[in-house]
Amino acid sequence: MKSNFNAHLASPEMPLPEFRIYSVKELAVLYYPTSSPLSACRSFRKLLRTDPLLRDGLAQRGFKAYGRNLSPAQVRFLLEHLGSPREFYEVQ
Repeated sequence: MKSNFNAHLASPEMPLPEFRIYSVKELAVLYYPTSSPLSACRSFRKLLRTDPLLRDGLAQRGFKAYGRNLSPAQVRFLLEHLGSPREFYEVQ
């Protein structure tokens, strides 16, 4: 299944351009740029499930375990918790 996500946006050097609704796939590819979109989604969802602070903070902001999109408030929380995609990538 092909994605219509623009792969050129998936770079750890590029900051998130704005606080808007992002799909889980968009953020996953930004945070895991060397992985395929499917693998990135799996890794990102595992991170969202297994980190208690992240999981609970997102749940307080209305995110469901298998939701497809993240609201601007949820994206802001992710950035506060994980750092930018570039910072996250450098730590990995």
